[in-house]
Amino acid sequence: SQRAIFFFDAEGLEREDDLIFRILGSGHSIGLIGEGRSVSATRRLLEEASQTLAQVAYARTSIALVPDSQRQELEDEGWICWDETVSAIPAQGVNANTYANQVYKRISSNHTRVYLTLDASSETARVLPTLLRKLSGEGYGVSVPLETRL
Repeated sequence: SQRAIFFFDAEGLEREDDLIFRILGSGHSIGLIGEGRSVSATRRLLEEASQTLAQVAYARTSIALVPDSQRQELEDEGWICWDETVSAIPAQGVNANTYANQVYKRISSNHTRVYLTLDASSETARVLPTLLRKLSGEGYGVSVPLETRL
């Protein structure tokens, strides 16, 4: 069974409490989005989202999706920052097999461990099963990125 991290900002957490419970109840993880213009602005966004997650779902996380330029400072403060290998967000209307082959080509040459970033679009939902089959067929195992194993 595949697992994933689902990233939310504070507003998303407030609006999607039922979805958050289903995600956590299915064994997936929650991460927080913080995309401020400065480290201090991003830190405020992450702290706000963290408080909201605690209130909405009685859960905590230290996984964050932040701008690359802010990653090191936030990691030094204890955040575990998502470090994608490939942004695998599909183009509108792309053929699922073509998409899976393109993603595979982008990751196959240099990586033994791969972190893909996907969005919550209907396009991703449409092509994801094909991508997972391709990766599995090429020997990639799919596992949940946990805070202790990111």
